[in-house]
Amino acid sequence: MDGFLIIANIIFIILLLISSLLTIISLPGNILLLISMLLYGLYDNFIHLTYYDILIVVVLLIIGEVIEFINGPVLAKAKGASTKTVIFTGIAMIIGGVLGSIVLIGIGSIIGAILSGFLTAFYFEYNESKNIESAKIIAKAIVKGQIMGVLIKFIIVLFSIGFLITKLSWQ
Repeated sequence: MDGFLIIANIIFIILLLISSLLTIISLPGNILLLISMLLYGLYDNFIHLTYYDILIVVVLLIIGEVIEFINGPVLAKAKGASTKTVIFTGIAMIIGGVLGSIVLIGIGSIIGAILSGFLTAFYFEYNESKNIESAKIIAKAIVKGQIMGVLIKFIIVLFSIGFLITKLSWQ
């Protein structure tokens, strides 16, 4: 058994686990996962982790990112949010996530995205409907959707990691 292969596998698994932790706190865990996967593939000459395997994981990660991003606004739209609210809330979530990660590394991006999504949805819905209860419902739908989106993305990442681990060769 190649000692370097065992070390490469262990390092790869550690990087995959770190990527899952980064993903759940909305840091670039998927980027670490992609880089780790490509480096392992290069090390192994794409014998055990093939181009096709990498493509499968990339597609899964893209699906996870899309779900995370659109889930809150889609759920709010289903609850009756205006198109303007959905658009501005999506923009605010991105800005809030970036600013939150600058202020408080790690959990700050989640707090920033959720808080900015809630406040933006509430603001636009209240200005349009002048109904506090309706605005609260829409704002809560944004938060629920965001949390569900993060959890779904995390599950996809865990599935991808499991898939990648099954591709490792220990001999």
